[in-house]
Amino acid sequence: MQGPIYYINIISDFYGIGFCIIGLIIVFVWGSIIGNIRASTAIAFGMNITAIGANLVYVFLQGNTSPYALPILFVARYVEFSAWYFMAFAFAQYIIDRLNSVGSGTRLKWAVWGYIILVTLLLDVAQFNGMYYYFDADNIMHRGVLYPMSQVLSLTVLVISAALILSHRKKFPRAEVFVYLLVFALSFTAITLQIFIDNIPFISMALTFAMIVLFVMILFMQVRSKTKSEKSLAAIQLLLAESQIQPHFLYNSLVAIKQLCKENPQSAADAIDDFSSYLRGNMDALSCDHCIPIETEISHVEHYFALEKRRFGAKVNLVFELDSVSFDVPPLTVQPLVENAVKYGVLQKTDGVRVTVKTYSDQTGSYVIISDNGNGFDTEAYKTDGKKHLGLSMVGERLKTMARGTLDVKSTIGEGSVITVFVPKKQGTAVMP
Repeated sequence: MQGPIYYINIISDFYGIGFCIIGLIIVFVWGSIIGNIRASTAIAFGMNITAIGANLVYVFLQGNTSPYALPILFVARYVEFSAWYFMAFAFAQYIIDRLNSVGSGTRLKWAVWGYIILVTLLLDVAQFNGMYYYFDADNIMHRGVLYPMSQVLSLTVLVISAALILSHRKKFPRAEVFVYLLVFALSFTAITLQIFIDNIPFISMALTFAMIVLFVMILFMQVRSKTKSEKSLAAIQLLLAESQIQPHFLYNSLVAIKQLCKENPQSAADAIDDFSSYLRGNMDALSCDHCIPIETEISHVEHYFALEKRRFGAKVNLVFELDSVSFDVPPLTVQPLVENAVKYGVLQKTDGVRVTVKTYSDQTGSYVIISDNGNGFDTEAYKTDGKKHLGLSMVGERLKTMARGTLDVKSTIGEGSVITVFVPKKQGTAVMP
């Protein structure tokens, strides 16, 4: 008849597996919210299930003297120890990545990988010399003389993780620091108890609970980040609507069309087509929360420039060098940049302005380069001068929020400007931590 410790192991292991399965279901159902940590979170739950499953195999087969039992017991112990090590190192790696994300970079990443290789090699050696554990003739496991060291190796990683958290605690919200330290405290306590008390699965119980707490916190952070991004995008949309309603441009375009109606009706009809397409493109962009093909954006630029060309004639020129058109950009990315170049070029240069729009792609992503021969401007001032360069600021924010892209602005006063839009290959709808 099995004793109470046997049933404690069985019950706690089944509860642990159940909670991890629920976690996996949440990961796959809410994958879009969890974002770029979806895979690593699923792996963590999977590793915990693997470790607990290995412990169940060990509990069921310990004391079984059949020929197949001993090799299975060795494999089960090896898998369980390896999984615990992996999870301790994964926690440390998560802390390091989190520090890098808040600007507190650390060079411990390669040290962690070196340490895990060392720990794995020691575990391999232990399978042959019994320094961590061994089985007697009845297939009952006994602890080796260096069993405490097998646990201290994990404790060392946890202590380093806790030290990193405490030394950079001002970089994180208090609630996040509390959760990290709670995970550390639970794991540290469980491993310490496991060193002195055998046969009760302190580690599996503590790590399962710690994973659930950490997962709930990460999920909350991702939801909060997504909500913040959505609010930021909504605010940008309002500013965009304000910037695109330009009474002077609309009035001047209508006056030019009116004049064409008298002089050249066919040209007036073409101008009305461009004007209506321009307005429709602006209105569509205001309600659009996803990226559009670059060809659609280029078409919008063409409609806008056709109106300006009718007004200014030879004073404005636009050249396209489109080496790549197989990528997407947020709506109203290129058009406001071309508009800025035309508007300030016409006002500031008596001999006119030439704007070039060039596209190309490489292994990292796609680029749109808008260059002009205008008078240039102070590249630092546009970030703080309010609405004067509002178009640049909004393009940059929308690129970051909708496509994880970047906007690089270079300008030399008296020579012109070069603005580079970069969209990475892997696009998304929101930026997550």
